[in-house]
Amino acid sequence: MRFLKRIIGQREFSIFVIVVAIFIIMSFTSPYFLTKTNIHSLVLALSVTAIIAVGMTNLLISGGFDLSVGSVVGFTGIVAALLVKKAGMPLVLAIIITLVLGALIGLFNGFMVSKVGINPFIVTLAGLSLFRGLTYIVNRGQQVAQLGDAFNSIGQAVFLDVQLPIYYALLFVIIGDVLLRKNKFLR
Repeated sequence: MRFLKRIIGQREFSIFVIVVAIFIIMSFTSPYFLTKTNIHSLVLALSVTAIIAVGMTNLLISGGFDLSVGSVVGFTGIVAALLVKKAGMPLVLAIIITLVLGALIGLFNGFMVSKVGINPFIVTLAGLSLFRGLTYIVNRGQQVAQLGDAFNSIGQAVFLDVQLPIYYALLFVIIGDVLLRKNKFLR
């Protein structure tokens, strides 16, 4: 009984109840909602959002926000694709370069807010517009296709009947949870 009270008393339990309620409502609304294919599609689509959310958690906990994160993700994704396709760069090197690029963009935004003193809304709104525009300019509004099996396997490879991005999201969520619970600096 104490165990049950402890679980119900946690903040996360209310989120769980809301998710279950949504699942129940949607299952009555559509007979296809609780199918294996739909659940897999939902989880796959939410995996990228989950990874981004883990990264945004510390910022939100500290009272900050970042409107530019989606545009930065899109920009660095296009840069990675172009480095592989147009520059013929090895995939691992392209990923490392774009991770560093994303980190530098974040550092620049943080510098503009914390050291220069510009309002975070203005900095991140400007970043949203800038990187959305740069993505369009760099790629001329075109999709990047035929990137090769190695690049495609990052998001399309399957292990135990589940696509890899779902495993990535689970890994990031677990690591983020452990770091937030065990590391005083991150709290």
